[in-house]
Amino acid sequence: MGLLLGAAVAGCGDDDGGPTDTQVGTGTPRQFAGALGTANAFLAIVGNDTRVNAYVCDGMDTITYAEWFEGDVVDGTFELTSEGGLRLAGAYGDGGASGTLTLPGGSAQSFDIPLSPGAPGLYRGSLEMDGTRYEAGLIAIASGEQRGGVGLQPPPASGSPTVPIPEIDLTNPNANIASINVTIPLREALNAYARR
Repeated sequence: MGLLLGAAVAGCGDDDGGPTDTQVGTGTPRQFAGALGTANAFLAIVGNDTRVNAYVCDGMDTITYAEWFEGDVVDGTFELTSEGGLRLAGAYGDGGASGTLTLPGGSAQSFDIPLSPGAPGLYRGSLEMDGTRYEAGLIAIASGEQRGGVGLQPPPASGSPTVPIPEIDLTNPNANIASINVTIPLREALNAYARR
């Protein structure tokens, strides 16, 4: 399977990588984070009564997919499609979030992830420098494990358009990517929802 990139989307958030007012919606925000079925991927979902943002990433040393989703929530359910063609369908409530992630080739992975009211969870950041936009996403789950990537737009002429984020210190969440000499400040997506 080829590399899928849905992370770098101009205009998907405010200047520091958080969701915009129209992406946040209404109601009390909730966050869910965990492993995606039996795959190496992690999934994080942040949403409220009307809007949801999600990120899935299977990267540690290499990344097959790192995709952002956003859309509407109706009665706690959502059906979203990323720019790379992944489909995320499910529901959430006070007990957790469950559903299915479908890859472009049609293979599906189920998920059942717990409520994650604070860190660990979903982190996001963006940076524009020298004509390149860097869009970072990182998921930290309760076990302490992390998955994350930085998407580059426009993609490089050679090499991967998504670079894995090495494990970070969550007390000072910065994505330090030595291979491309970039540091991207990250912030918790749940806090971005809560403060608007």
